[in-house]
Amino acid sequence: MISRLFPLAKCYLARAIPVVGLFGLTLTTSLGEEPKKSEPPQSPPKIVTARPLGVIIGTNTALTLRGYHLTNAVSAKIIGLQKPVATTLKGGIDAPKVDGRDNNQIGDQELKLEFTLPSDAPRGTNLSLVVVNSVGESAPYPLVALPGCDDAKESNRAFREAQILSLGHWVRGTLPDSSAVHVYRVTVDATQDVTAEVFASRLGSTLDAALALFDTKGTVMAQNDDAFGRDPALTFHLPASGNYFLVVTSVNERSSKIDDYLLRVDRKP
Repeated sequence: MISRLFPLAKCYLARAIPVVGLFGLTLTTSLGEEPKKSEPPQSPPKIVTARPLGVIIGTNTALTLRGYHLTNAVSAKIIGLQKPVATTLKGGIDAPKVDGRDNNQIGDQELKLEFTLPSDAPRGTNLSLVVVNSVGESAPYPLVALPGCDDAKESNRAFREAQILSLGHWVRGTLPDSSAVHVYRVTVDATQDVTAEVFASRLGSTLDAALALFDTKGTVMAQNDDAFGRDPALTFHLPASGNYFLVVTSVNERSSKIDDYLLRVDRKP
C-alpha cells in the first residue's frame, strides 16, 4: 500500500514545490517593497528668481521662489533689517515647465513664502533673502524694496495706448511672448537729466530686455541693450520739454510668462 502511495505523494510534492517557491518569491518581493521616502537634500538651496519682482514696503508679500533644493526648506530669513521679520513657508513643489526654457537653467523647484517688510525697511536693493535647509543656506538673493509700484497694463502696446509713468515711480511687468511690447509715457522738463533703468536679469528673470526712448513723432532719441549685464539703462537730457515714450521689449524671440522686469524712471542724482 505504501509503495502505491509513494508515487502519488511524490507527484503531489512535485506540483506543490513550485507553488511554494512562487509564494516565497511573492512574499519576498512584497516584504522588500517599502514606501518611497523623500530624499534628504544633498545641497543647500539655490534661488534663481523670485516672482513678483519688487517687494512693497508695509504690504503682505507672497513670493514664489524658483531654483534648486527648495522643497526641503526649513526656514527663510531677510538680511538687512534692523529687526528680524517673520517669514512663513507655504510649501514647495516641483516647478512647472516653461515653454522655451530649460529647467536645468531656471530651476526645477518652487517655494512659496509670505512676509511683510516694516515701514522703516531700507528702500532699493539693500535687502536680501536667504533660504535654509538641513544642509545649509542659499546665497543671499537681492530684494528690491519699494514704497510703491505700478503694474504694467496689458493694453500698453502702442504709443496711443501708452501707460503714464511719473518720474520717481516704479512699474513692474512681464513680457509673456516674443511680440510683447510695453510703452510708457513720461513728461520731462528740458532742464532735467533723466535716467531710466530696467531690473530683470540681475534679479534672476529670464528676460533679456531692450529699452528705447522716442519722441512724439516716433523718432528714436536713445536706446540701449546691455548696461548692467543684460539689463538696459538710459540717461538723457532732452532738447525740449514735453511727452516722450519709453519702450521695453525683449531682445530675443524666446520671451515667456516668467520674463519679468522692473522699470524705474527718475531724475538723475
